[in-house]
Amino acid sequence: MDPFTQGALGAAFSQSFADKKKIPVACIAGMFGGLAPDLDIFIRSASDPLLGIEFHRHFTHSIWFIPFGSLFVAAAMWLVFTRLLSKRNWDFKTLYIFSTLGFATHAVLDACTSYGTRLFWPLSNARVAWDTVAVIDPIPTLMVLYSWY
Repeated sequence: MDPFTQGALGAAFSQSFADKKKIPVACIAGMFGGLAPDLDIFIRSASDPLLGIEFHRHFTHSIWFIPFGSLFVAAAMWLVFTRLLSKRNWDFKTLYIFSTLGFATHAVLDACTSYGTRLFWPLSNARVAWDTVAVIDPIPTLMVLYSWY
């Protein structure tokens, strides 16, 4: 899916588990968690131009990688928000929970496309592709955004 939908769904899913005071934290952590698995686009090689295509939607999109990937997201957010922006009320545990919820939405949403994702890697290299939505489809995005109101 497109990054906008990934971030919106991660934020919406995370905020659905938050109490009223933590909704802003949940939305931001969920959004970054929902976007983070696509950082695999930076895996490149000058000698192998197809490496980027091979590793896109690979291990970062596996359900087994969710706790580790969201740990990186939460750690980066905690460093930025507590050290650089001095937001002392953003504890690491809260950031980790909400970024994990956002991270968990990413691979499932990508599995809904025809391109699919390696959802069960390292147990299986098969791409799970349910082919229910296009890679860029404004209708699911609008439905997610509408759910916020």
